[in-house]
Amino acid sequence: MKKIYLLLILIFLTNNKLQSQDKNLFIKDFDITQISENQLNVNLKVYSPDLADYNEFIIDYSGNTITLKVCYDMYFIPAISNLENDFQINLPSPISNYTLKVEIYRSTSQGCLYQASLMQDSATLDFTTPFTGTISLSTNDIKNDDKNLILYPNPVKDILHFSEEVSNVRITDLSGKVVKQTSAKGESVDVSKLPKGNYLLSFNSKTGSISTKKFIKK
Repeated sequence: MKKIYLLLILIFLTNNKLQSQDKNLFIKDFDITQISENQLNVNLKVYSPDLADYNEFIIDYSGNTITLKVCYDMYFIPAISNLENDFQINLPSPISNYTLKVEIYRSTSQGCLYQASLMQDSATLDFTTPFTGTISLSTNDIKNDDKNLILYPNPVKDILHFSEEVSNVRITDLSGKVVKQTSAKGESVDVSKLPKGNYLLSFNSKTGSISTKKFIKK
């Protein structure tokens, strides 16, 4: 009897996939973590006011633009769905500027077609590899392991100071090129010879954790 009941539920769900053009799936947030030199992990959080379930995904590459297309099954059943999935993406180059586009689609009776009319929501995040920590869509910034450490002054002209001693300082420009590096411990770094612009600075704190912060050279 239970098998028959479950079968009837399955048939009902299959025959009642959402076919309207309404936007019923929304990206709540996504963040990326570089898990190896050539690979990212994307954690995607999606909300739906109706019953929904993850189906599949595909990845498209166009130059330095990576598009993650994720497909979901949707149903005519009022039941809030908070979906969270992880996806691994290969990077064409370990050092480069990238644009990551995330597009979410609903499926049809013919499966996942990834047509524009079926797209429910999309979001874009720009980033530069390599990076440490996590870059989030909600903040579009880097989450640091050491939130108490302060860089000053920022913007900086000559000497960039730290609020505590750090080591293994590495500075990269937005193309991912390492422009300055030192393993010595200290509470400051000379950036006077760097061209004006935005930079990423990674370092080891006193606890040994690796953090990354942004600064502006003026």
